[in-house]
Amino acid sequence: MIISPSRQFVFVHLPKTGGTALSLAYEERARGDDLLFGDTPKAKRRQTGFNKGRAPGEKLSKHSTLSQALAQVPAIKSERWTVAAIVRNPWDRMLSFYAWGRDQSFEHPMIKAAKTLEFAEFLRDPRVTRPFNAMPTPAYLAPTTAPRCLRQETLDADWAALCTDLGFKAPPLSRTNTLERPLKWREQYTPETAALIPPLFPFETDALGYSF
Repeated sequence: MIISPSRQFVFVHLPKTGGTALSLAYEERARGDDLLFGDTPKAKRRQTGFNKGRAPGEKLSKHSTLSQALAQVPAIKSERWTVAAIVRNPWDRMLSFYAWGRDQSFEHPMIKAAKTLEFAEFLRDPRVTRPFNAMPTPAYLAPTTAPRCLRQETLDADWAALCTDLGFKAPPLSRTNTLERPLKWREQYTPETAALIPPLFPFETDALGYSF
């Protein structure tokens, strides 16, 4: 997450969308009053200072929601500020979740599902579907009703346009946190498994028009 009071800008980092690359690039143009949260170099330092002395429920982190940020940073005016997030084709994104989960070693129900199940079973497992049903994309972005959605498929151009509007030249994006996985993600789905995705990502399929 990025909160920039002087630029009146918030970046909400949706999981597995390419947000770390954006956060790293933004750090080259970060201002002194910017609040940065995540695992990038400046974020590690700045979030420690922000979270020091706060109760666990008051701390902000890499994937905090806009509503959580509003509760802790009263200066944010979501109706006037630019609230941005990266979005991604949900079929591709879910395959990325699966590849990421199989590569992790920490204890988490979704990680265990990825490590022990084939992809088709993973897509149906409650340990996977329940979190997405509980926290769809709009839940990360509420209460704003007009987020600026940067599409991962056109991220370089969308990032450059955002930076222009924020008043600086876009630093180049470097791809990070990439894992080996099938590039032709459509081939990993059957008609039956492809039909499982829209109910989990209605914002992406209905509002943004992503399709298989």
